[in-house]
Amino acid sequence: MAHKISKADALEKLARERAHPEDCLMCEVMAHPHDNLVLYRDKQITAFLSKYPRTWGHVVIATNAHLTSVSEIPVADYTHCFELARQFAAKQELALKPVNTYIASIGAADNLLNTCPHFHVHVLPIYERTTKPAAVFTWDHGVYDGSATEWAELKKALSLN
Repeated sequence: MAHKISKADALEKLARERAHPEDCLMCEVMAHPHDNLVLYRDKQITAFLSKYPRTWGHVVIATNAHLTSVSEIPVADYTHCFELARQFAAKQELALKPVNTYIASIGAADNLLNTCPHFHVHVLPIYERTTKPAAVFTWDHGVYDGSATEWAELKKALSLN
């Protein structure tokens, strides 16, 4: 099973991976997606497994274009993001058997090492009934990492095909 790594270890690892930390994280992912984590991609939207998931099976859906506010997003793209979120939540329910699934649209006010203002949607499977929404959006309790085999199995389980 995937194992937890500390917030400090995750931030250190992410810092080593980021080519240009001052640039938008999502734009960097869109330009150089980790193909082994991409679950869906079209001209407007990319969905991928979070490389640093707070919960195992965490999916991120983002606009390919750098958009930072809901008012900038074409209605069709916004609707498409949330339809994909619904589909991934359904896949998580079937494959991972969480007690609940959180779907949240988010974008940070500032560009940070592990988040950015770029519009994106999180789909997070929740495994414990006592988990509060705020707890799944912090790395304070660590994030998950897995072996290449575990990532491949997760991608296969959550694929929309």
